[in-house]
Amino acid sequence: MIKFSFNQIKFLSSSAVILLCWQSLAIANPSINKKLKIQPPPDSIAQTFPSNEQDVLVPNPTIKIDGKIVENTQPVPPPFSRAVAPPVGDMSVSNVTNNFPIIDLGTNATVPRLVLRDAPATEVLALLSRAAGLNIIFTDQQAEGQTTSTVSLDLQDEPVQDVFNSVLMISGLKANRQGNTIFVGSKLPPSVKNTITRSIRLNQYSAVGAARFLGTLGAQGNIIQLVETRERRDIVRTDTGQVTGQQTSDIAVEDITEEYTVIPLDIKPKEGEVLVLEGLTVHADPVHETITLVGEPHLIQVATNFLTQLDIRRRQVAVNVKVIDIALDNNTSFGMSFSGAVGDTGIIQQGGLGVINFGTSSQNLRGFPSPGNPNTGRITPSETGADLQNLDINQSLGSVLGRNFNVPQAFIAQIRANIQSGNGKVLTDPTLVVQEGQVGTVELVQDIVTSVVTEVDPETGIRTITPEITPAGLILSVNISKIDDNGFISLEVSPSISTPGTPQTFDSGGGASNIITPLIKRNVSSGKIRLRDGQTIILSGIITDEERNTVSKVPILGDLPLIGTLFRATNKDNRRSEVIVMLTPQVIDDAENNSGFGYNYTPSRETGDFLRDRGLNVPTNPY
Repeated sequence: MIKFSFNQIKFLSSSAVILLCWQSLAIANPSINKKLKIQPPPDSIAQTFPSNEQDVLVPNPTIKIDGKIVENTQPVPPPFSRAVAPPVGDMSVSNVTNNFPIIDLGTNATVPRLVLRDAPATEVLALLSRAAGLNIIFTDQQAEGQTTSTVSLDLQDEPVQDVFNSVLMISGLKANRQGNTIFVGSKLPPSVKNTITRSIRLNQYSAVGAARFLGTLGAQGNIIQLVETRERRDIVRTDTGQVTGQQTSDIAVEDITEEYTVIPLDIKPKEGEVLVLEGLTVHADPVHETITLVGEPHLIQVATNFLTQLDIRRRQVAVNVKVIDIALDNNTSFGMSFSGAVGDTGIIQQGGLGVINFGTSSQNLRGFPSPGNPNTGRITPSETGADLQNLDINQSLGSVLGRNFNVPQAFIAQIRANIQSGNGKVLTDPTLVVQEGQVGTVELVQDIVTSVVTEVDPETGIRTITPEITPAGLILSVNISKIDDNGFISLEVSPSISTPGTPQTFDSGGGASNIITPLIKRNVSSGKIRLRDGQTIILSGIITDEERNTVSKVPILGDLPLIGTLFRATNKDNRRSEVIVMLTPQVIDDAENNSGFGYNYTPSRETGDFLRDRGLNVPTNPY
């Protein structure tokens, strides 16, 4: 329930009276209704766009981050108006023709007119062979239930040889001519085929891989595989006949048996596949990387063309890797030292270390024997710059030299501020020659004992300590995965830098302790990247930042708000290091007219002189 006060009710009543008066006036004067007529809503919704000229409270504010002015960044450009595909380079394309073998009838006779409807293919071939003056023999090796194929012809002025080969292709029959006789059948026996054998020794591609590739195209055959069987015998002592056990590491008691096995190249074709090498036999010898082809001449030639394309020489790349370890050290120290004395009490404050000396002027300081009386007396050094006096023979030594330190009576103060900065670079510049698909590794390491393994025999109690050695230094691996025909190299680089840390003493138990050295590692993994021939990429961002603040102060006095600065010293040590990798690959030109020392290899003057003295022709480097 809403409650109104008296003044609110009075205000509402006045408002109601004004509205009633205005309504009466509008009824009496229709022109007012025209002015107050409500307009219909528009068909389209109005939409305002922000203009470039807007009233902004602070048009160009100054932005500061950590006390530094940051410039106003430009807006991000809009995306592409349409999709843009990545660039595509040139591709090496080669064609291998697989034409149907042509039967040469040895005649130029033509067929003036020939019209046949559903005629058996064998009868048509016999008719054409007689027209060419040749004999024909059909083999009876058709499958059970298989009917003879029929053909329909409507030809005019065509050579007899072209018509004969066309009927062979359309009927799926095989034919071979020997002398004046043509053998025709769905599957000819080997005795009537023109079979040849060709052995190919591969240079780069594996024989097993080549055989399997030809098998996918319809070839059949076998793969010879060498299987090694290792058998270890027990060692029997000749004196006692006791079996001492099996030696798994001694090669003298291991029998190795080599056996060659034959693996059939059985690749089942799928329905609808075009098998261009059907009827070819392949035998692969992986020991000598040799592949033997047996079949008709046209199949042998097609298979040879495929092997020529497969047995390409893998490219090599010379990868120059510069690994830079940049160390940025900054050491800042601030402190105050002073000394003074009041009577027999001396006060010294140096670097946050307070010392108070109590003693009289007649007390001797220990540690300095008197040369005049070493049994009873002590001597302390005199002050710097004292006047020298001549001593008589009978004069005592203690009457001239002071008997203790001369404590300064004045107040002496010293303010010390020191800033040390260092910039060190460790540059490693190896060049690796890596073949496509291989991994190259460079190790510039030193073996460090990082841990110790302690074993105790429970029966004898003998303790055996075995150190674990880990390499420390630079380990760089480059994996060349692909070098394409356009000069792009796909590779992975993984440098790892480790340095020995502070040695630590490790308690092994039983009163034994070992000193181990932990390693500080920094790794960079680029993943798979693509570079153009001669292009350089920089990998950075592996940063190690260490900051140490050391404060030395006099108890109680060093904690005072203002005057405490006189009784404490501050040392700030900032160590920062970063690993940067600069990588430049260059594809090696293996052409015959190119130098045998790789891609643009120019040795230094000392290296060039050393190689030339041994009869090697290398380019000269003037530097």
